[in-house]
Amino acid sequence: MAEKILVVDDDPDLLAVIKGVLSDEGYEVSIAPDGAAGLKSMAAGPPDLVVLDIMMPDLNGMEVFKKMKTHPTVATIPVIFLTALDERKYIRAALLAGANRYLTKPFENDDLIEAVRQTLNDEF
Repeated sequence: MAEKILVVDDDPDLLAVIKGVLSDEGYEVSIAPDGAAGLKSMAAGPPDLVVLDIMMPDLNGMEVFKKMKTHPTVATIPVIFLTALDERKYIRAALLAGANRYLTKPFENDDLIEAVRQTLNDEF
């Protein structure tokens, strides 16, 4: 059975690209256009991995991540942040908060695929 990945980002074009790239690799990909929709999707059926943007309106990615950590059913889902925030302080904050990986936009498809593979294969 294909591993399930949820991609949460407010850019519809980027969601389509990421969904296509990861689907081509054999993953079952669902998308959410904002943080609230992402949390709702996770509650309906926890994915094996979340790819999460940080800069989103209303509920940003760090807020989504913090909310995930308070719910036992989704607290242990691995998270890859995929964001335009490339300053060291943001990367450090995300990793210290417990993110598994941190990729910056723009990104290479191969880098995303490798990060997904590595994260899904990590031992917890």
